[in-house]
Amino acid sequence: TFSPGGALIAAGSSDRTLKLWRTADAELTKTLEGHTAPISCCSFSPSGDLLVSGSEDMTLKIWKAVDPPPAESSDAEVEVQEEEPLLRTLEGHTGAIRSCIMGGLRDSELFVISGSLDETLK
Repeated sequence: TFSPGGALIAAGSSDRTLKLWRTADAELTKTLEGHTAPISCCSFSPSGDLLVSGSEDMTLKIWKAVDPPPAESSDAEVEVQEEEPLLRTLEGHTGAIRSCIMGGLRDSELFVISGSLDETLK
């Protein structure tokens, strides 16, 4: 799936990872790990900062898709700590998740809809 501005492509796979590529040069920018079964869907938030993935492990995971820009610093050494990209795991389906979408007018009012082989939408 493409990010809203088209700068990134995200895809989940049977190896249980979610990968993000930069469209400008097709460079792999991030590999996200956390699902315990193949990933069947993914969707960006309207701003493109967040990403939801759904899996055969019956969970949805919300990830930080875009890293914050580096802080400007002087010539002094600055220790950079990477933040955990996994923000939340959502549970509740009793079957493999097959579709998911993240929407909302702004990231403070997001919603996620998922469809599962348990024949429910949540």
